[in-house]
Amino acid sequence: MTLTRDSGGAAPTSGRDGWLFVLPLLSTPLLTAAIGTAVRAMAGSGQGRALPPGEIAAQLVVGYALLALSRHPLPFLFAQAVVIAIPHAAQALRVAILAGPIRLADLRAAPELVRVLDLRWTMSLAGPFCVLAALLFANRGFRRGPAVAAAGLSALLAGALFVRPAAVAALADGGRPYVPWSHVDNMRQQGPVGYLLGELARQRIERQGPPTIDAVRAALAEAPARPREGAGSGASRSRRPVVLILLESFWDPARLRSAGLSGDPFAPRFRELWSAAGESAALSPEFGGATANAELEVLCGIPTRLVFPGVVFASGLASDLPCLPRLLARGGLRAEAHHPNVPSFWSRARAYPRLGFTRFFSAADFDLDDLNGDLLSDESLYRQAWSRTRKGPPGSVALTYVLTYTGHWPYDLNPARRAYEISARSAPEVVGRYASSVLHSSRELAAFVDRILDDEPDALVVALGDHLPSLGATDEAYRKSGLVDDPDAGLSASTFRSLTTVPLLVVDGKAGPLPLGTISQFELPALVLERLGLPVPAWMSALLPPPGWHVRTREEGLLVLPPDGTEHYCRTPAEGPACDVGFRWLERARVLSRDLVEGRQHALALLGDVSAPPE
Repeated sequence: MTLTRDSGGAAPTSGRDGWLFVLPLLSTPLLTAAIGTAVRAMAGSGQGRALPPGEIAAQLVVGYALLALSRHPLPFLFAQAVVIAIPHAAQALRVAILAGPIRLADLRAAPELVRVLDLRWTMSLAGPFCVLAALLFANRGFRRGPAVAAAGLSALLAGALFVRPAAVAALADGGRPYVPWSHVDNMRQQGPVGYLLGELARQRIERQGPPTIDAVRAALAEAPARPREGAGSGASRSRRPVVLILLESFWDPARLRSAGLSGDPFAPRFRELWSAAGESAALSPEFGGATANAELEVLCGIPTRLVFPGVVFASGLASDLPCLPRLLARGGLRAEAHHPNVPSFWSRARAYPRLGFTRFFSAADFDLDDLNGDLLSDESLYRQAWSRTRKGPPGSVALTYVLTYTGHWPYDLNPARRAYEISARSAPEVVGRYASSVLHSSRELAAFVDRILDDEPDALVVALGDHLPSLGATDEAYRKSGLVDDPDAGLSASTFRSLTTVPLLVVDGKAGPLPLGTISQFELPALVLERLGLPVPAWMSALLPPPGWHVRTREEGLLVLPPDGTEHYCRTPAEGPACDVGFRWLERARVLSRDLVEGRQHALALLGDVSAPPE
C-alpha cells in the first residue's frame, strides 16, 4: 500500500481505505450506548435508553464531520468519544445540581453561567474542550467523502426541522411517549442531544406570533373581579419610600433537619422579625439560578416559567413595561437599582430602564471595600445604596431596589470580618458554608431594615430570597431532610413547594412586620401598591390568581394553593377542580404576559390604562 499526502494536509489515502466511510455508522451507536450507560451509572440517575434514534442521528452528523477533519481512525475515535461524553456529562451534572436538564433557553444563557464560575469550575468545564481541540489539531486532515456525508446529513436534518418539524420530534421521541411535565425523563429517553433536537422541533411546531387584540380582550374578560385590598388611601401614603431587597440564594437552612447544623442559621434579630411576620414565604420560579426571572416577577407582577421560555431579561422585553419602578417614579421621584455586578449580566443595563428605573448603580459605582471572595458583602452594599438614597432631597427616591451579590456558591466569606460560625455534622461541607453565609446575610439584612426604619419610620420594606441555593453537585442534602422526593416516585406537591419556597419579610413602617402567609413572587407588586394606598393597574390585577388562591408556575407544571389550605401539583386541568382553576388562570396569564412583554401591549390600550398612580 502506498500512502500519499498532498501539500494541503489531506488525509492518507489508498485504494483500500474506503472502509473508513462506514466507521461512524459503527462507532456512533457503540460509543453512544457505552458512554451514556457509564455516565448515568456514575451519576446514580435512572437508566435511560441506550440508543435513542434522535441522539444517534445528531451524533452521526457530528461523527462524519469529525472524520472529514481526521487523518487516522484511532484519534478520530477518541475525539468522537469526547464529543459524545460532553453532552452526557453536562446533562447529568445539570440534573444533579438544578433538578432539570439543559434546555435550549439555557444555551442562550451559557455566557452568564461562565461569568459566575470560579477558576476551578471554569478549568474543569474547559478541560474536555481543550482535549478535543488537541485531538483535532494533532489529527488534522481532510476527507472529501465524509465531508460530503456530514454536509448532506446536516442539510437533511435542518431541512426537516423547517419543513417537517413533527417528523423530527417523532424521531427524537423514538416511539416513546413525550411527557411535557417530565423533562428529566424525556432527556434520559431521548439522549442529551436528541432531547435538544426534539425541543427545537417542538418550538417550531408550537411557534406562534404575539397575541391578537381579540385574544387579549378574551383573556381580560376571563379575569375575576378583585375587591380592593388597600391598607389606607391618600397621596401622602404613596410618597412613603419603598425599599425592595432581593437576596441571592437566601433561604432557611434550618429546614435541612438531617444536616446536624451547629446553630441557628438565621441571626436572632432577623428570626425575630420573620417570626413576627408569621414566617411568610414567597414562591420562586427558579432553583439555584436565573435570578433575573425572579426580578421580573417581583418588579412587574408578570409570571415567568411556563409562561416564557428561559430568562426573559435575556430573550424578551421588546417594549417598555409599566412595572413597579415606573409606577412609583412619577412627579419627579426616582426609582434606583443597586447591584454590584457588571451591568451587562442578564442584560440588566438594557432591561432595567425598560422596567422604569431612572438609575442603575452597578459594579463600577461601588467601592469594593468589603469582599466575600470576589463579591461585595451585603453590609457594604446596603451601606452604599442607602447612602445614595439619603443624599437626595427628602422623599426624592420612591423606590430603592437592592439585589445582593453575596450568596453565590461556593459561599465565600471575608476571613477578616466574618467567620464560618456554623458547621454541618451530617452533610457535605458546603452546607455548613452556606449556613454560615446565611447567618451573616440575615444579620446584615436585619441591621439594614432597622437602619431604614430609624431614618424613615414610614418606609415600606420588602425583603425576600430569589431562589433556593445549590448545595453541591447533587440534591443529597435536600433529599436526606425529606424536602425532595425520590426522583423515581415523581414530583409531588410537597416537593414542588419545597423547591420554590423562600423567606419573605414585609415591614410596613410603624405597623411592623406583616403576616402574609405564602404568595407567589409575581403577587408582590400588587401587594406593594395596595400597602401604599395606590391603585393596582387593571392589567396587573388580571395577572393575579383568583382571590384567596395562589399559583406557582415551573417547567414541571403548576403548584396550586386553594383558599382551603390544601396543595395540588397539576399537570393537566383534568386532575381536579383546583387544577382546572390553575390552568384557566395560566391560559389567561400566558396571553396577557406575552402581550405585554413580546407583543403590542393591546391590554393597556383596551383598558385605557396608562399605569400611572395619581400625582
